[in-house]
Amino acid sequence: PEVFRIIEISKANKEVFQYVLQFLGNKFATSNVMGFDAIFVAIAEKYYLTGQAWWVDKKTLDNIQKKVNDLKPNLIGKQCPSLELPDMMGVIRKLSEIKAKITVLYFYDSNCSHCKKVTPEIKKLYDVFKPKGLEIYAVYTQGNQPEIVEYINKNSLNWINVWDPAQNSKFRDLFDIYSTPVIYVLDKNKKIIAKRISEESLKQMLELELK
Repeated sequence: PEVFRIIEISKANKEVFQYVLQFLGNKFATSNVMGFDAIFVAIAEKYYLTGQAWWVDKKTLDNIQKKVNDLKPNLIGKQCPSLELPDMMGVIRKLSEIKAKITVLYFYDSNCSHCKKVTPEIKKLYDVFKPKGLEIYAVYTQGNQPEIVEYINKNSLNWINVWDPAQNSKFRDLFDIYSTPVIYVLDKNKKIIAKRISEESLKQMLELELK
C-alpha cells in the first residue's frame, strides 16, 4: 500500500512518475529479500501491464509479463501449485497428500556441484526433524533414472524422491526453476511460507517451526 501511495503521489509530474515507477519496479524486481517479489508483481500488474508506463516498449512489456507469469504462482502466502509426480518405482506421489507439519519442496540435480554440497546438509536436517513433523518432497530435475537411483541409494535419501520423465508437470514454470538447488518451505496446509532459502536458513526455520 505504501509503494502504491508513493507512486500515485508521483503522478503529479510525468517525469517524476516515470522515475519513481522505474526505481521502485527495479528495486523489488531485483531484491534479495524474500517476499519482495510480490511487490514487483503488484507494481507490474497495476502500472506496467495496464499501459500506464507509456515509455516502455513492447519487448520490455513482454519481459515484464513473463517475469510476472514466472513469479505469480509461487509467491509467499499462496497455496503451493499442485505436483503429482512418479517416484523411482513409478508410483504417483501427490504433494497435496503429504501429512506433515512442514513440507520442504527440494529441487535438485545429482550432478550439480552446489547440490552435492547442499543435499547432504538437508539429509542431516531430515534425520533430525523427521520425527518432529518434517517431510521432504525431492524433485530430481533431470532425466537419468539409473544415475539418480544410484545417487539416492548411495546417500540414503529416504525422503519422497520423484521426477518428471515426460516433463508434463511444468514444474520449472510453476516454481521458477532455472537453476538448482531450490528450496521451498510449505506449512501443514501446503501454503508457501518460504522459498529460495539456503540450507542454513532452512535449519533456523525448522528449529523455530518444529521446536
